[in-house]
Amino acid sequence: RWNVDVNLSRDGVAHVNAELEMDFSKTFGRGPVFVLPTRQPGGEDGQFYRYEISGIQVSSSTAPDQTQTTEDKEGNIQVRVGDANRYLHEKHTYQISYTVTGLIAPNHPKSHLDEFNWNVIGNWRGRINNFKVKVTGPEDVSKAACWTGNNYKQSCTSGSSGKTATYSLPSVSPGTPVQVVAGFPAGTFPGVTQNVTKDPTLLELASEAYSLNPVTGATTAVL
Repeated sequence: RWNVDVNLSRDGVAHVNAELEMDFSKTFGRGPVFVLPTRQPGGEDGQFYRYEISGIQVSSSTAPDQTQTTEDKEGNIQVRVGDANRYLHEKHTYQISYTVTGLIAPNHPKSHLDEFNWNVIGNWRGRINNFKVKVTGPEDVSKAACWTGNNYKQSCTSGSSGKTATYSLPSVSPGTPVQVVAGFPAGTFPGVTQNVTKDPTLLELASEAYSLNPVTGATTAVL
């Protein structure tokens, strides 16, 4: 089970709170591992959208919740949860929270909306059942959309009511990404810009990893 709540403030900060239940009678391990990328290639050669992740906190009322956070040479933040000396054999629930900046594409050239665009799941190894995402912003949602599948061509259930957009899937196969987009009226996030840099040394690797994204914008994957 995976439920995610995202609250967007007017300064473009996404406050993420996720709860997941893992069944270790089916998945042998000591706890979840989250990988949070801090950049994504854009539409031009060598162009990258960069974003900041901070305030990472993990807790569990039923399992060891010690965390070890590392960052690799490409800027991905890895969070390992659990006791290295204890394997788990039951269902356990975890909460992870953090903030992300850079996920808002202001006045998108195609939709003419301020778009929140996020890969909630990138390459999770196990099957996920009962997958739900809720995104709440400072203004009413104009449009909501959701894609899944290896080529991001399969739509998933999405809708909106007032300031909140919701997305759901009954199940997500291992390794299948899920991307959600919520569009708000242009000007909802005044003064917010995306951090765009040039990094041609990683272009070839990044193009291979992210060439399937259907919508321009930053993503946060969870492994």
